[in-house]
Amino acid sequence: MKTFLTFILLLILSLSHLSCDRKSTKEIKISDHVDNGLLEAHMDRVGAFVQWLDTAIDNKEWDKINLYARHVDSLCDVLSLDNIEGVPPEFMLIDYKYQESISCIVEASEQRNVEYAREEFEKMIKLCKECHAGFM
Repeated sequence: MKTFLTFILLLILSLSHLSCDRKSTKEIKISDHVDNGLLEAHMDRVGAFVQWLDTAIDNKEWDKINLYARHVDSLCDVLSLDNIEGVPPEFMLIDYKYQESISCIVEASEQRNVEYAREEFEKMIKLCKECHAGFM
């Protein structure tokens, strides 16, 4: 089911990208649309939970893995760009993959599968870096 939903999302994003002129898909910077103080405080909180999540995975602390992953996910709602015009499909795709990785980390904690949790954590970190490089 996840694969099907991913395919549908990619198809929609691809079609929307093809149907839009270049001006509507221009690169945006999150900092242009969010108060810088809010952004800095937000990133500090996310960074702390990501560090704690990393440690919890190393220590196989399943309840903490689940809790910290959910906190990282909920903190990201602060930066919702749903109402901002011109959000590129590339940003939305990174966000979708990021949300998927967090869901997989929660799933891994429920399965008590440290290899799966670590793999998804590394994917999440890669997506964080990709987003920061392109949109922060």
